[in-house]
Amino acid sequence: MKKAFVVAKWEYMERLKSKMFIISLFIFPVIIIAFAVLPSLLMGQMEDRQKVIGLIDPENILTSPLIKKIEDRFTLKDDQPMYVIRKIEEPAADRETLRMIGNSLVFADDIAGYIHIPPDIFETNQPEYYSTNVGNIQDHNRFTAVIRDLLTEYRLAERGVDPGMVDEIVKPVNLRTVRISPGGEEQEAGFLEIFWSSYIFLMAMMMLIATSGQILIRSVVEEKTNRIIEVLASSCSPTDLMAGKIIGLSALGLTQIGLYALMGIAAVSLFGVEGLSLSNVWLLLPYFIIGYLFYAAIFVVVGSPLSSEQEAQQVTSWVVLVLMIPFIFAFIAIENPGMPIIRILSFIPFFTPSFMALRIPILMPSTFDIVATLGILTLSTIVLMWIAGKVFRVAILSYGKRPSMSEILRWIKTG
Repeated sequence: MKKAFVVAKWEYMERLKSKMFIISLFIFPVIIIAFAVLPSLLMGQMEDRQKVIGLIDPENILTSPLIKKIEDRFTLKDDQPMYVIRKIEEPAADRETLRMIGNSLVFADDIAGYIHIPPDIFETNQPEYYSTNVGNIQDHNRFTAVIRDLLTEYRLAERGVDPGMVDEIVKPVNLRTVRISPGGEEQEAGFLEIFWSSYIFLMAMMMLIATSGQILIRSVVEEKTNRIIEVLASSCSPTDLMAGKIIGLSALGLTQIGLYALMGIAAVSLFGVEGLSLSNVWLLLPYFIIGYLFYAAIFVVVGSPLSSEQEAQQVTSWVVLVLMIPFIFAFIAIENPGMPIIRILSFIPFFTPSFMALRIPILMPSTFDIVATLGILTLSTIVLMWIAGKVFRVAILSYGKRPSMSEILRWIKTG
């Protein structure tokens, strides 16, 4: 293995010193931060602007209390009303005419939209909001909540109940979630804590495999194209060469992940970010390492016979697509970690690391599931590494047309 470590050191240092790696090392966190921070900043800027909202309510069913509640409940940082309600009225105008006036005011940008209170609001419970942009869910939810509260107050008043008691009666309940273990231990845990613990693992796994796996394939293809692989194969065995590449690029990927982890810990300490649990890292780490080796072997098997950069990019995208499958099941797994389909997928080596990362932070699987999934993943990795060695040994020196599946199977049997 001495030669394998020499190859690993060379692969690691060459990639570490490359300009593209250094640039990507810092660009990726910038992109992630931009995705996380920019929407909040833009939303904050939108929340700092005052909006004029029209109101059509000819019979004054809800006019006064609606204006008061909206302007009092929602305010800007300077305590000014977030919404200024403008009554749309015209002497002797019917509702259709008032709506036409409201539409013209919207198109003239005099108002952002207008609320229409129909005369049968107490029977239908269906107010209307007209605007060129009905995608602002915050405005929709706020106006709906205020009108719902007002209708509730009127109905209670009709039944002789003091409307002032409504706020006390419908006071929000903050449900505290506590996770219990078979040993009787209790730990407070919320959705965000569980979600981020799983999501960060999935993202780290996908990023490591996508980046280092792509580098692994491109390295082999480039060396085959330039016939450098022949010189390398004359200096060390194909097994040492394959092992060295996997070890070196794994170390490169782990360096990248480690740097991001340190940045994350520093950010958590500096800004006091909460909602992330690291209590199960010791259990997730074996899945992370063995899972990476499993996928590295896949890259070697499918990448060794390739002879062009275009084919390498296609193969990388296929593997990344497989890694995207757990994201489809993420919310389902968080809500129902014991579903049979989630458990079955956990035993398939292609998905084991990702689905166990979803299950462990939510509801600790049984000892049997943990031991069995780790055992199957480890055995599958060993077998796949053996197959990868067989394919790599023959494929690195094969040129010309892409080998067929039958030829690859023959390499495995006779290599």
